[in-house]
Amino acid sequence: MSYSKELIEKLRNDNWGWSDIIINLRKSGKLIEALNILEQQPEDGELLCEIGNIYKEGIDVKKDYIKMMKYYMKSNKLGDSLVKIQIGEAYRDGLGVKQDGYKAIEWFQKAYEMGDVRGSACLISRIYSIGEAGVPQNDQLAMEWREKGTMGWY
Repeated sequence: MSYSKELIEKLRNDNWGWSDIIINLRKSGKLIEALNILEQQPEDGELLCEIGNIYKEGIDVKKDYIKMMKYYMKSNKLGDSLVKIQIGEAYRDGLGVKQDGYKAIEWFQKAYEMGDVRGSACLISRIYSIGEAGVPQNDQLAMEWREKGTMGWY
């Protein structure tokens, strides 16, 4: 068994989250070695989202937005709620997919419906506020989403 595989198993047994494990592997210089092991883990929405983030940010690998979207979509199929924001951002910015502000809003709304109220509402408000990714500026919708995002925060 490789050092990376042993480390992953130990950290998982110690209830470490995938994000923390990836940070630990990177700090120890073992992320590239471990990436193949991570990609073969039983399907886990959080892990698949984190692998997508590795490819998005180019963390010790070449940026690859097509692979990023592949992992994000797999994560979404497993019900990961946070990945919906990542997918929305990909559509907003045209990373690995054709830029489409309306699809971005759809994904942010899905995140909103799953409980990510503040973050997703803010992202939708921004799109309408500045007229981004092919969506025309709409001050009324921007304000409505800004208010949705602040409900219960003051």
